[in-house]
Amino acid sequence: MTCREALRELLALDSDQKPRQELAAHLARCERCRREEAKLRFAMMALRPPERRRTDDELTSRIMTAIRAEPSPREVAEPHEPMPLRNWLVAGVLIFGGILGLHYSESFEWLRLAFGEAIDLAMGLILGVFLTTYLCLLVGSNLKRVQRLFRPH
Repeated sequence: MTCREALRELLALDSDQKPRQELAAHLARCERCRREEAKLRFAMMALRPPERRRTDDELTSRIMTAIRAEPSPREVAEPHEPMPLRNWLVAGVLIFGGILGLHYSESFEWLRLAFGEAIDLAMGLILGVFLTTYLCLLVGSNLKRVQRLFRPH
């Protein structure tokens, strides 16, 4: 049997039909036809409609009951105290000191030699974004304090 005949016969088979003995013998000998047969088998399997899955009604109802019984995240969440302002100020001073000290460090001098004066602008933007993020986190986590501070008396 030639490969062309084998492929024709493979294409003519139904998905559940077994190949004839001669075709099976050819497939046992021919690697190329075995690969084609595997591709065809995969394509036929992909074209089959998915079987309906049975659901276990008892399991479903137990799961749904457990979900309904759980408290919502708002009920679970405990009110938390914001981080003390002292900690925020210490972190801010350290960040600001680091930004000022970076400009005079050996590492920054090396960056300036390697990348030129353009590093000043890039580092300024990066550190500006970093400082802005810090300030947003500070204000966002202490919003009530900030509102009291700026509330007209």
